[in-house]
Amino acid sequence: MAVVKILVIILLTLCLYISSGMIIVRLCKIRLHKCEELLAGFFGYYGLFQIIYLPVVLSQGSLTLLSRIWLAMMVLILAAGFLALKGREKPQRPHFTGNRLVLALFVFVLLFELFYMLNREYNGWDTAYYIGNMTTSLKTDTMYVFDGNTGVKLSELPLRYALSGFYMQGAVWCRLLDLHPLLYCHYVTPVFGWAFSNLIMYAIGTQTVGKGNENNRYLFVIFACLINFSFKSPYTTSEFLLTRSIEAKSYCANIIIPSIFLLTIRLKDNWEEKTYWVLLFIVSVAADTVSFSALLIVPVLLTIICLTGILIERNFRLIRYYFACMICPVLYGVAYLAYVKGHLSILVRQ
Repeated sequence: MAVVKILVIILLTLCLYISSGMIIVRLCKIRLHKCEELLAGFFGYYGLFQIIYLPVVLSQGSLTLLSRIWLAMMVLILAAGFLALKGREKPQRPHFTGNRLVLALFVFVLLFELFYMLNREYNGWDTAYYIGNMTTSLKTDTMYVFDGNTGVKLSELPLRYALSGFYMQGAVWCRLLDLHPLLYCHYVTPVFGWAFSNLIMYAIGTQTVGKGNENNRYLFVIFACLINFSFKSPYTTSEFLLTRSIEAKSYCANIIIPSIFLLTIRLKDNWEEKTYWVLLFIVSVAADTVSFSALLIVPVLLTIICLTGILIERNFRLIRYYFACMICPVLYGVAYLAYVKGHLSILVRQ
C-alpha cells in the first residue's frame, strides 16, 4: 500500500509541475522549450506554496489547516492546467535522430544513478533532524513548534528552518495520504532531485554541445552522471545528489544553481530577453522555499549575472531586471539576519 501512495504522490506532483508550467507560460505570455516549461512549473509550484505556507506557519497554525488549504489550491492548479492544455496546439510527435546505442547507454546510466540514490542509507545529523521535524509535525499537528531531534517544545519558532516550506510541503503530502515521512524522504524527494538534475543537464547540453546533434545531448548527461560518481567528499554537489538526496541542500546544489546557469546561457544571446528574466525572477522567488541554503548563493549569482550583462552590453537598463529578481532574496536575507542578531523572534504559544 505504501508503494501505491508513493507512486500517487510522484504522479500527482509531476502533474502539478506540468500544470504550473503551462499556467506560467499562459499568464506571462512567453514561449519556452518543454524542459524550461517544466522547470518553470517546479519553481512556480514552490513559490505558490510558500505564499500559502508562510502566514500559516508564522501564525502557528496547524499542519492540518495548511494541508486543507493546499489541497484546495492543488485542485485549482490542476483545473487551471487542464484549461490551459485545451487551448494549446497539439505537440509534434518527437522524431528520434540519434544513435540507439547511445540512447540505451543514456537510459542505463540514468536508471543506475536512480537505483544508487534510492538504495543509499545515509542518515546523518541533518537528515535525521529534517525527517524528525516532519514526523513531529505530523504527530503533534504543528509546524516547528517542537524540536525535531528531542521532541521538546521550543520557546520560539526556529526561523532558520521555518522560513523555508520545503519539508512541510512533504509533510502535507504525508498528512493527505497517511504516509510516513521516512518513506516520503527516501523515495519521493530523491526521485525529483534526480529527475530535475538530469533534465537541467540535458537542457544545458542542448544549448552547448548538442545543437543539432541529439547524441551529444545524451553524452553530455552521461558524462555529468559519471562525474557525479567520481567524487568522494561530503562537500560536493555530487555527494549531495547521490548520498544526501533527502536534504533540501541537494536541490540547491543540483537544481537551483544549475538552473541559474542554464538561464544565463540562454540570456547571453539577448540580455534583454524578457522570457529568461521572468524565469530568473521565478527562481529567485522560490529558491529559499526549496532550500534556505540558497539564501546567499542566489543573490550572489544574480549580481554576477547582472554585472556581466552590463559590462558586455554596456546596458544599464538590465539593473531594473536585477532589482526585480533581488526583491525576495533581500527580504529573506533581512529577516534571517534580524533573527540571527536577536531582533526578530516569534514566541511559541504555551
